[in-house]
Amino acid sequence: MRVTVWRDKKNINLLSTNCFGEPDKVNRKQKDGTIKEVPCPLSVKHYNMFMNGVDHADQLRSTYNISRKSLKWWKYLFNFLVDISIVNAYLLMRESVNHQIVTKKNRPRQMTKLEFRMKLAHQMLGPFHRKGNSRSKTSTPTTCSQNIIRKEPKTGCAQCNVNLCIECFRPYHRKLFPQLFV
Repeated sequence: MRVTVWRDKKNINLLSTNCFGEPDKVNRKQKDGTIKEVPCPLSVKHYNMFMNGVDHADQLRSTYNISRKSLKWWKYLFNFLVDISIVNAYLLMRESVNHQIVTKKNRPRQMTKLEFRMKLAHQMLGPFHRKGNSRSKTSTPTTCSQNIIRKEPKTGCAQCNVNLCIECFRPYHRKLFPQLFV
């Protein structure tokens, strides 16, 4: 591993494992518009040649990332790896011939990142996806008869196993057990 410091307009610090400080040259545009060849380390030249891929991947990852701030390093790393996996899947899907979208005018169109993520989420949730309230099916919700409004009350009678709103609790039991409310 080699640490390199190179002075361009300011100090550039690099830590490299594939270059060992071999000298090379890069072209720099001068203020008058002419191009001048400047000596630089090979690791700086390689970085400038291939940094576009890293920048593009970071741009794709940052649009709809799942990362959250966390004090635990492994949570951040897990979210980062999931984001990278989603970006890689999106790039592979764009290259695939089987996943082309056709418009109404029979023109091919690329799936957007948001469309891809929504479709991926629906595929991953599968049968677990359900709209509405996620209450259990054992309790039977009732309609509040006074207001004729369907409600999902949280309170109820444990003996009758019926959920009732506060306004309906007394009238319901009065009809069911008239002898108790004399």
